[in-house]
Amino acid sequence: MNREQASSQAASGWPYAALIACLAVFGLLRLAASTGDFYIDEIWSFYFSRQIDSPLGAFGLNHDNNHILNTLYLYIVGGEPFFLGGRPTFIPHRLFSVVSGVVSLFLVWKIASRRGRVEAFTALILAGLSYPLVIYSSEARGYAPEIMFALASFLFVQARLSGSRTAAPFFWACAPLAFLSHSSFIYIYAALFVWSALEEVKNNGVLTGAKRLAFLHLVPVVFSALYYMFFLKGMVYGGGEVGGAWKEVLLTALMAAGAPSSGGPTGVAALAAILLLSASGLIRMRKASPGQPVFYILAIFIVPAIIIVVMKPEFLYFRYFLVCFPFLYLLAAHALSGLYQKPVWGKPVFFVVMAVFCVLNIKSDFDLVKYGRGSYSEALGYIVKETPGSEVTVAGDHDFRNKLVLGFYSGFFTGKRIAYFDKESRDGSVPDWIINHSVDRAYRPPEYVFDSGYRFTLKKSYGFAGVSGWSWFIYKKDSQ
Repeated sequence: MNREQASSQAASGWPYAALIACLAVFGLLRLAASTGDFYIDEIWSFYFSRQIDSPLGAFGLNHDNNHILNTLYLYIVGGEPFFLGGRPTFIPHRLFSVVSGVVSLFLVWKIASRRGRVEAFTALILAGLSYPLVIYSSEARGYAPEIMFALASFLFVQARLSGSRTAAPFFWACAPLAFLSHSSFIYIYAALFVWSALEEVKNNGVLTGAKRLAFLHLVPVVFSALYYMFFLKGMVYGGGEVGGAWKEVLLTALMAAGAPSSGGPTGVAALAAILLLSASGLIRMRKASPGQPVFYILAIFIVPAIIIVVMKPEFLYFRYFLVCFPFLYLLAAHALSGLYQKPVWGKPVFFVVMAVFCVLNIKSDFDLVKYGRGSYSEALGYIVKETPGSEVTVAGDHDFRNKLVLGFYSGFFTGKRIAYFDKESRDGSVPDWIINHSVDRAYRPPEYVFDSGYRFTLKKSYGFAGVSGWSWFIYKKDSQ
């Protein structure tokens, strides 16, 4: 091999080396974020997995916190964590999400690479550093597998529309698995159905197009109907914070951009930036691939909006739109790669936008690695250590939340009996400790709280990174 051939081979191989390096870095980021404590939703999912006697039992738990595929995975992994630095860690329980998150990044790169290297690596960086994607790719829930199977479903539908004869069976597998991961896959599936219907009719005529459409979607449609009848229709919702639709839309925009969730003006600015990038991406995409913008505008905007308006859900959280985020980043990458190609001013603006996004999200990502979703086991360890005798008595400001988390971590401190006094059954008993919590990272607790005529003094504060989990504030009863 001469020098020119070696140089050419090296030049052609660098994108794959860069891809592997990026996947390794972003994968390690997700793995590092998976080392902390379980928070309440993960604990809830864990308890579901321990309640069932066989894998089939996961299909009978009609609860919104039962993400069936994740529950099956937790059932297989089992109940024992291992200890790292003296604290329980749940990496094996979160590994399905971590692997799904890394595979999703590869799929994002694969989809975008068809339109060039700049677009492929732009999309990869956006999705790789995205704080919400890092969060849910590092915790034991169904969102990361859902995203992976949604991206795979898109690729297989795209391959089918391009003439592949083998893509349909893979789509038949991926779409049901996405539904079993989380029901919000309906946003993507509805968009895939409409897009493929329009493309089939346009390319093959009404009759042939309808036959091909039926062949492609028969299995997912039948599965989704059964899934609705036997799981979604009777679903019980666990509750949570109730917020307005507009508030959640702004929060979704903030999270997608990586901006601090600091209120209305910032949210409006983030939403405006997303709409501007999306419009630019859709216009540019329409020139190269006239039918594909239909999918993106349906999946990211129209289908979620229709479902919110029609169903008027009582509980609405930004994470219900998380499956749309990778497609939003793909659309943004398409717009930004076009910006990159503009002479004179294009590249500087491109790098400024990317730098702002990276700085915002890297700060949040490192907070997640540092603070996790809360330091519940450390807090309880402190309480146990500072309590003489064989019994620890605790009360809190939110019985359901604190009692569930405290009960879970009490199993790791077997040397003393830990009792939680809830408000309804205290019978005048006064605890030794009070745990207050807050989902607001900026909250500053008072130095003292009072209960049953006793004063409790703040001893420790344990923060969290935001979004998943909460802060705990530990108060000890003053000596009389």
